[in-house]
Amino acid sequence: MTARVPGVRVVTGPAGTGKSAVVGRVVSLSNPDERGRLGHGGTRGVGADHGVRSVDAHVHARGLNADRMAELLDGHLVRSSVLAPGQADRRNAAELVGALQRAAEGGARPPVLVVDGLDEARGEMFAIATDLLVRLAPYASIVVSTRPVTRAELPASLAEALQADAVLDLDDPVHRESGRAALREYVVARLSGVAAEMDPPGVAGRLVG
Repeated sequence: MTARVPGVRVVTGPAGTGKSAVVGRVVSLSNPDERGRLGHGGTRGVGADHGVRSVDAHVHARGLNADRMAELLDGHLVRSSVLAPGQADRRNAAELVGALQRAAEGGARPPVLVVDGLDEARGEMFAIATDLLVRLAPYASIVVSTRPVTRAELPASLAEALQADAVLDLDDPVHRESGRAALREYVVARLSGVAAEMDPPGVAGRLVG
């Protein structure tokens, strides 16, 4: 993300594997106010931290279609000064693609966009992937979290529809253990120094296993 390489990166896995927690932490640590609220000073080295304002726009996909998602992303990008306001109140999908293309051609660095829960867009998820996110991918670094979704027609999966440059499957055994280790580390870091009689590693072991 910090390199801001254009393309789509997908974080996937079944319910409960921590997709939203992973991308949500990145978004929260990007926000100066949220970063302070999380007490990040006491959790250095725990979880992904790409720095303040590393994310330019983020949305949750629940209930959205391509144009509505574009409008929300556009609002964030205007507030972040990545884009100047458009002629209309908010840009639709085609207008947002055009605006970011012109920005890229003018030498602007690719913005970082985070889309959480793409599968929760239900009947619109594949249209959002093909009509918006894939078209934005040459001009933005996009992170998408979604459950694995397949269908009979082509593209057969949401990851294929997104033409993902990289896929992080949190259900992979290696990533499952890595996630548990990171959670144990986080619990220990948050509880250390709270009380002399507390056993942070013991609590982490009970909570995480």
